[in-house]
Amino acid sequence: MNDCTLYILPFNPTTQTHACHFKACTSFEPRMVTLNEAEIKKGAYTYYLYCESCHGLQISQKHMSQFPDLRKLSEGKHNAFKQIVLGGALAQNGMASFKNSLKEEDVENLQQFLIKQQVVLYKKEHEQKK
Repeated sequence: MNDCTLYILPFNPTTQTHACHFKACTSFEPRMVTLNEAEIKKGAYTYYLYCESCHGLQISQKHMSQFPDLRKLSEGKHNAFKQIVLGGALAQNGMASFKNSLKEEDVENLQQFLIKQQVVLYKKEHEQKK
């Protein structure tokens, strides 16, 4: 799971709102793999067709979804990626299996896309810290 927290404070009758505080998720160092631009392009298509509605727009500045930011997957989640997406390994947490919609090649392309996004985000975050 990503290291982030959303705090919602009690309802304030004066302002008629709930106060929220969000601790931004930190990125894991991207895994070292050879990325293939053709596979990344196919993976982007798969992401925007199947994943964006829950996990949000990956190129946005801020992650605005209650579901994990897939640009910040840990090495363990990357290792289990096929079991999660195709095998339903996280079904008890609400992550449905896509075995009836996606092939193994689609999931590999999707992971290539996510790793590319993770590389971009990781570099951006670490440049800001300098």
